[in-house]
Amino acid sequence: MVTGEIDQKRNNQFSIEAVYLLEPTPFIINCLLTDFTNIPTRYKGAHIFFLPGLTNDLSNKLKANIHFQKNLKTFQEFYLNIYPKESNAFTTKTLNSIQLYYNPQCHDLVTKTIVNTARSLVDLCVMTGEYPIIRYYSPNENDGYFNASVLPQMIATELQEQLDEYTRKHPDFPPTSTRQRSIFIITDRTIDLFAPLLHEFTYQAMAYDIKSKQIQNDVYHYEAEDETGQKDAKESKLDEKDPEWIQLRHLHIIDAQKLSSTRIEEFLSKNSMLVDRSKIQNTSDILHAVAHLKGFDEERRIISLHKILLESLLLENGERKLAELAEFEQNVVNFGVDIDGERVKNLADQLIENLAQDFYTFPEKLRTIVLYGLYRGGLIEEDYIKLFNFLGINQLHEITYNLELIKNFETIGFKLVKPNLKSKSIFKREFLHESISENSYNTSRFRPSMNSIITNVLSNTLDDIRFPYIKDKPIDLENDISRTNSTSTASLKNPKHKASWAKTNTQFKPPRQRIFYFIAGGATYSEIRTAYELSNKFEKDVIIGSDDLITPIQFIGEVKKLSLSRPDLKLYIDWKNSKPIEAPKYLLDNYSEKNPKTAHNSANSNIRQQQSVNNGKSNSNNASTQEPEKEKKRSKFKLFSKKSKD
Repeated sequence: MVTGEIDQKRNNQFSIEAVYLLEPTPFIINCLLTDFTNIPTRYKGAHIFFLPGLTNDLSNKLKANIHFQKNLKTFQEFYLNIYPKESNAFTTKTLNSIQLYYNPQCHDLVTKTIVNTARSLVDLCVMTGEYPIIRYYSPNENDGYFNASVLPQMIATELQEQLDEYTRKHPDFPPTSTRQRSIFIITDRTIDLFAPLLHEFTYQAMAYDIKSKQIQNDVYHYEAEDETGQKDAKESKLDEKDPEWIQLRHLHIIDAQKLSSTRIEEFLSKNSMLVDRSKIQNTSDILHAVAHLKGFDEERRIISLHKILLESLLLENGERKLAELAEFEQNVVNFGVDIDGERVKNLADQLIENLAQDFYTFPEKLRTIVLYGLYRGGLIEEDYIKLFNFLGINQLHEITYNLELIKNFETIGFKLVKPNLKSKSIFKREFLHESISENSYNTSRFRPSMNSIITNVLSNTLDDIRFPYIKDKPIDLENDISRTNSTSTASLKNPKHKASWAKTNTQFKPPRQRIFYFIAGGATYSEIRTAYELSNKFEKDVIIGSDDLITPIQFIGEVKKLSLSRPDLKLYIDWKNSKPIEAPKYLLDNYSEKNPKTAHNSANSNIRQQQSVNNGKSNSNNASTQEPEKEKKRSKFKLFSKKSKD
């Protein structure tokens, strides 16, 4: 097998077959075809595997190359557009998705992005064997009109068309199953603008929010004590290979800390002979004791990781008074009502008090201002300028720069700037999120819109106008949903499903129904948590997906860029498209190094051809040349004989 980059010089290896794993771009295709430009081709045979995205034009270009077709052994496109993040969460890795969907400078990229997104969602359906009922978010007239309001409908329509096309080409899809038919809900980031701004106090969400510099690509970078007592730089992956992470990530930070401490106590008690409990007085002593336990490398790593991260989060919460800020945010998101159900009358004063605190970062204060603007249905521009002045922003260019953030929210569904004091918000949004007070921490009452939407779907009460079906509503859907908690969730009207009384095994439990929920423009960690909560509550598999996962800082940064010009965005797709299309000429250089056997045969062939030509010339001129040659020989012979006689 050959290894190397497709656009790098490679030696001819005529006797072996090559395996290609390629991204289907014009440049890559042209580089590939240089291996099949001359005869003999660079390799004996080719096994081609493409990453997703091979277009008909590129495919036809390959089919048109005769030498490529003759040497082709394998040709396959991978359908791997789905990237699992967790058991109930996936992404499509669509970079810069907020810009691609909402930035006016990127309108020419919207259709292609939608097609690629739908292809990813089809891959998900194929992998799970689902032909789902598709619904989408359609903002009503109370939400106001904005350019991207049709985005969920466009994605849902493209998904249905591609899924139907796949079904036509594959008669065995979807496979027969006793699982209740899945539901696929397509939304976008505009459906819930509070979720990406709030401070969350569950372990995972809080860690990715306030430790964003130390957590990169799901890897946490920290320092931990080794067996010698020295502090070493460590890094640990925060993923589902860590059982403690699975147990802790969606708990409130206080509950997570308590559970972690309990686990550590259990671990130490099981190894009491190796630990001197009299020396353990505080957290540092616990970590020191764990660090010096020998023979428990993985357990020590996990314990130290979560103990250090949890303690760090709690310390930062205390020093920066994040809980106090979060209480204000929760009152705002509940439209001025506190945890006791009482209306808060001084939210404006609380806003000013929070903005005056030095321990809150400037991005956090911006988040607070935006949240207050959403709660109030927008403010006049002069009020925002006064708030910026209060924060010490007095230069015109600084004020203009930060006002861009406020104004850009109109692009994603909410006009935060009102024309005058008496006017109501132009966008009279009917928010779908909820605020729960019972059995909840004061800092964690907020429930994302996803919670109420899926709850209503499963109770068959979701508004058909706000969330239309791509196709007509299935006539058996109501029967299916009415049996959500029954022994069998399959519809009796579906011939593929058997009635529960027909099953001989009384212990049989049918597979859980899948509910897919896609958010174009980025999903938050609070929404991921909600997927698990709903799965447990309704005994369904609620699976959430998005282009990527976003933190509040990332969201604020992306909204700020919505007014930038296209070159200033520095999009990955533009960089990718700017690369050359034609293959480098040096890829053909090695073709001068012919196969020795082939070169030898070719040389012999040339000699034979030359001899044939010469012989042809000799035969054609035989009559005219033969006699003069004989006469010359006779003359030389006579001359020699004469000299000899003399």
